[in-house]
Amino acid sequence: MRLITSQTLRFPGEKQEYVVHLRKLGDGASLGPDRRDIHDGFSLTRETTTFAAFWGHDSDKVTSMNQQPNQYLSPLSTPHRGRKLRKTEDLWPLAGTLLLAERLRLNTQRVVAVRLDRPVLSNVWWPVTLRKHSPPVEKALTLWLNSTLGLLVLLSHREETEGSWVDFKKPVLSAMPVLDCSKLSPERLSKLATAFDEIADSALLPLPRMGSDPIHEKIDKAISEALGLPDLNPLQRLLAQEPIVSSNRL
Repeated sequence: MRLITSQTLRFPGEKQEYVVHLRKLGDGASLGPDRRDIHDGFSLTRETTTFAAFWGHDSDKVTSMNQQPNQYLSPLSTPHRGRKLRKTEDLWPLAGTLLLAERLRLNTQRVVAVRLDRPVLSNVWWPVTLRKHSPPVEKALTLWLNSTLGLLVLLSHREETEGSWVDFKKPVLSAMPVLDCSKLSPERLSKLATAFDEIADSALLPLPRMGSDPIHEKIDKAISEALGLPDLNPLQRLLAQEPIVSSNRL
């Protein structure tokens, strides 16, 4: 993909190339522990604890980019049989407020990245922690990852499992290009953060319907305006028709 290899875009029927500044996700952020580590250090509890979690990826419940913790964790005192106990002090500092999907069912789910108001750990999401904490950058990255361009890059880094089920491995995501927010002017970064705030609680349609989704359209419009790109809706409609997304044959 030209966007990944040369950080340029050329739209069908146009000669002009557009530059999109990207950087490896791992250059500015770290990804948290996987589900095995979580289960080796914590158990779910009905009690409210200081260890919040975001558990599961139900497409009927996780419909917007703004989310809240939905579970709490309790540190284990003894290891599971055959497993080594992971220390709370090693795991909890890896909690994050930006989450990137660790696995997806592309034909039903709606968002690939969410943001919360406090750090969490998760069983099916990778916590992403910026090395330089910045709420505006987190919001811009969440918007980017759910945009058509962000989805195109993300899907090119998938590991296929069965049908529309896909996984995203930690080392692969760390090397995945994402929007380089350090190249944005403060005004443009602020506009992306504001756009996130305006639509973060709005429900998105499932990915196969993104081509007719007004919220997806608003996400792409914000990205286009911030990066000086043409209308992304034609690419959005094409992506929605991709067999890996729609589960339909071309």
